[in-house]
Amino acid sequence: MPHQIHNPIRPNFTCHAGELRRRSGFSMLEMMLVLAIVLVVAALAVPALQGTIGNQAIVSGTDRVQAAMGQARVQAIRSGDVHALFYQRNGQWFDVAPLNDHGKLTSQRSNGGQSVSIHDRELSENWLPRQVRFVAGETEINARSEAASEGSNARLDAVLFYPDGTSQDARLLLQDERGRTMAVELRGLTGMAKTIRRVGSNGQGSGAK
Repeated sequence: MPHQIHNPIRPNFTCHAGELRRRSGFSMLEMMLVLAIVLVVAALAVPALQGTIGNQAIVSGTDRVQAAMGQARVQAIRSGDVHALFYQRNGQWFDVAPLNDHGKLTSQRSNGGQSVSIHDRELSENWLPRQVRFVAGETEINARSEAASEGSNARLDAVLFYPDGTSQDARLLLQDERGRTMAVELRGLTGMAKTIRRVGSNGQGSGAK
C-alpha cells in the first residue's frame, strides 16, 4: 500500500500568503490613518504659521522705531541740536532729522495718509513693513518742547530729543492689518525707548522689551 506523502510546503505557503494579505491590509489602513493625521496637523499649523509671520512684521516695525529713537537721541547729544523723530500718523513713513531741518520734510496726505512725498532726503529705509502703520501718537507738551518748536511749520508729527540726552515723554502705537497693536514708549527723563508687546483696546499693555 503506497504511502501518502504530505507536502508541508503548501499549507505553510497558504498560511503565509494569508498572513501577508492581512498584513498588507493593516499597512494600508495605517497609511491612511497617518495621512489623515498629517492633514489635520497641517490644517492646524498653517494658520498658526501665518500668524507668526504676520506677528514678525509688527515686531520688526516696533524694532525699527525704537532704533530710530535711539539714533535721534545720539545725534542730538553729538550735535548739540534738538533732533526729532518725524512720523506719519495713519501712514508708514518715519525719519530722524534735526528739528531745524523740518523745512526739507513736506507731507502730501491722501487716502488716509498713505502717500507721502519727501524732498532732499533718502527715505528708502525709513518705512514700516507694508502690513504695519502708525495709528496713534501721544507726546508730552511742555514749555521746553514749545520753545524748541517755536517757529516750526512742520506738518509732520514729531517726537523731540534734546542735547542733554532727555526727550519728550511719548507713546507711539503701531498696528498691523489683522488689528494686532504694539506700542513704543519713550521716557523723557532718560530718553530711552521700550517696546510694549501686548496692547489692549484701551491702549494699555504689558510685556515690555
